[in-house]
Amino acid sequence: MKLNYTTDKSTLILIALLKAHSIRKVVACPGNTNAIFVASIQNDKDFEVYSCVDERSAAYMACGLAQQSGEPVVITCTEATASRNYFPGLTEAYYRKLPILVITGFHDLNNIGQLYTQAIDRSQQPKDTIKYSTTIGHCESSKDEWHVNLEINKAILELTRNGGGPVHINLQIGKRWDFYEKELPKVRVISN
Repeated sequence: MKLNYTTDKSTLILIALLKAHSIRKVVACPGNTNAIFVASIQNDKDFEVYSCVDERSAAYMACGLAQQSGEPVVITCTEATASRNYFPGLTEAYYRKLPILVITGFHDLNNIGQLYTQAIDRSQQPKDTIKYSTTIGHCESSKDEWHVNLEINKAILELTRNGGGPVHINLQIGKRWDFYEKELPKVRVISN
């Protein structure tokens, strides 16, 4: 059975903008909060999805793919402490100016600091791992869609600005786990 895209609007905008900016390579570390994103792209012929269960290895795989291809590469994992395992590879990418786009998932920002299991604060990254970081919430209105589109475009552009380097998008998990969408939305593409 072929899965379609998720109906989560923020995730749809992200996928559409990745395509529009010709970002095709994704190293996916399986997990709950990035499952909607990964399930939506794994059967899309425009993406090359590599699975890696170890986040540290995934970050280094992405470095190798970016270096070899000269293209941005996505790495994605869950909201848990898994993303902390990206830091050694992201430090490498930062100093080598490799365009690695980190996409992490999260349930709810209100869970951070409230003893919820594996709800970690990603609001500050070590200085030499990430050039730019943004948090993308749910799209409840056209104003939200405009903001999500802007923030994702900014993050993607930062991958190559001033020599390039790693960028982070913290994507809120969709409220619904259904895959009924057959097409991606038309999105506003911002270029340099």
